[in-house]
Amino acid sequence: MAINVPCLVAVILMYVLVLVIGVVTAKKTHKSQNSEEVMIANRSLGFGVAFFTLTATMICGGFINGTAEFAAWHGLLQTQAPLGYCFGFFISGFIFAPKLRRENYVTMFDPFQYKYGRKMGSLLIIPHLFGDVLWSATMLASLGATVAIIVDIDSTLSIIVSALVAVVYTILGGLYAVAYTDVIQLILVAVGLVVACPFALTDQNVNLNNISSTWVGEVKSGTEWVYLDTYCLLVLGGTTVQPFYQRILACKNTRVAVVSTLVAAIFSFLLTLPAAVLGLAGSAADWNSTDYTGPLPIPEERRSHILPMTLSYLVPLPVSIIGIGAISAASMSSADSCFLSTATVMTKNVYKDIFRKNVKNSNIVSPGQNDKLVYRRGFNGQHCACSTKQHDEESQDPHQFSVTGL
Repeated sequence: MAINVPCLVAVILMYVLVLVIGVVTAKKTHKSQNSEEVMIANRSLGFGVAFFTLTATMICGGFINGTAEFAAWHGLLQTQAPLGYCFGFFISGFIFAPKLRRENYVTMFDPFQYKYGRKMGSLLIIPHLFGDVLWSATMLASLGATVAIIVDIDSTLSIIVSALVAVVYTILGGLYAVAYTDVIQLILVAVGLVVACPFALTDQNVNLNNISSTWVGEVKSGTEWVYLDTYCLLVLGGTTVQPFYQRILACKNTRVAVVSTLVAAIFSFLLTLPAAVLGLAGSAADWNSTDYTGPLPIPEERRSHILPMTLSYLVPLPVSIIGIGAISAASMSSADSCFLSTATVMTKNVYKDIFRKNVKNSNIVSPGQNDKLVYRRGFNGQHCACSTKQHDEESQDPHQFSVTGL
């Protein structure tokens, strides 16, 4: 299969658009590179931008691909992540967001350091760092698989380019750049997935009668407690995400933080519905009648690719272009959040609170220290890209995208 030039051009244009927005936004912080500007946007986010960036942070490429995968092969009842994370958002908005914003914390680890001491509290950062790396790898892996299937170029190349673009505008503009690029990225996600749904459902090769008895799914007898435990994992795990709290702490006031969180929770759930529909359309398709040339029935190791396959073979080319833009945007919007999150935590809770205790928060990111912050972000981005490359080339686990699609 030859390279899909129109889709490739669309991906390049999307990257350029996001990069330009990030660079332009960076001018807001160019004259005042203090820590609050870089880490929490000087606590200036209004409801609109806060809502967009909170929603975009959770709607990542792995989340969308995982939702489509589980809806397609296990039914809606087993697609637990959308509802689980939605409830986690509500808990965070009602319980944790007001307290954290009122106290003007910089990261979610600040209260733990105040309670248990700086060194002991900093130990809690270790699982967060592992989580950020693995989350980034999942997002970039989903992007690589999508680009490889639709555009037919090397997935490793798309992973590295995506990571570099996200790192560049994050370095230049901090949370300002991340938040404002999230706006355009979330719009691309919403438009791309919603527009693709009617075309996929009405494609001549899709027969919904094929899944009339399986699309709902089931909870098998004897697995009820495992099912409930998975929901607890998703709900409670969704309340411990530093990129999420970084946006809460960047809001203008407590009211904006709480309201934007609750609205983002609802929209995060709603945006997973088109992904689930596209997954169901893919599972109902007669792939023998399409241009798909892979093995049939679809083997376990390729079932995680159901969303990019649907966008590639069951919708017209213009819609496919919009769809790949949606997944690319979703992956980048969360990848940049991970990069900035790790840099913020390492700078504030480790460098400042342990090694430079006498430095004021506003002076953490001096010209010299800003280079260190940039290095940390860049290192994290490259680490994610390398992890994902190994994931793509060495692991064909059928559940490679299922971490976020439980």
